[in-house]
Amino acid sequence: MGNDDKTLGLFDYDGGWFFNILIDELSKKKPLDEYKEDEIKDITKNFFDGFALDMADMAECVLETLKEGMPAKLKERRAEIAEFEEHIGRIWRKPIDLLEIFLEICLEAAILFHEKIDPHVTSENKYLYQVLLRLHGRGCQVGAEVLTLINSGFADGAHARWRTLYEITVVAYFIREHGNDVAERYIRYNAIESYKAMNVYQN
Repeated sequence: MGNDDKTLGLFDYDGGWFFNILIDELSKKKPLDEYKEDEIKDITKNFFDGFALDMADMAECVLETLKEGMPAKLKERRAEIAEFEEHIGRIWRKPIDLLEIFLEICLEAAILFHEKIDPHVTSENKYLYQVLLRLHGRGCQVGAEVLTLINSGFADGAHARWRTLYEITVVAYFIREHGNDVAERYIRYNAIESYKAMNVYQN
């Protein structure tokens, strides 16, 4: 294969739009078959370096443009979300309100439970008390997440969190049924899970 054949062989490739831009730039100066292989390599390297700089400048320009238009865009987006949530409210207001009332009752029940039971906690039931109170609080939090997701129209997400709420309830019933010893084991195992999660995060 002669030098001209080798040179032409460098262009025997469909590299998409980026490669086509390079070919166009080379063609503007002289016919492709007049380029030497080393010359093409140098031009290509310079082209890629320059293109990378252009892309960086372009990205910066796009970012600044987005920042300038962001307040108006976010205002428009939030108005659309508010309108959608109002639409959901018009259709599902009654069941959503009932859920919110139920969650408020659960929260108040936890406060009353703590006020009434806390003075009577002993070494024989302290772990059971701690676990049930924690699980109840966790359930209230997940319930609030469900309410937020429903209000925003994320039915699948709300359903997933509701399953989590059911799991919390099952665990609470199981621990209540088996008493302080199981509650203590649950607390100690949570410490192990936290340790494992910490190691995963650090690695």
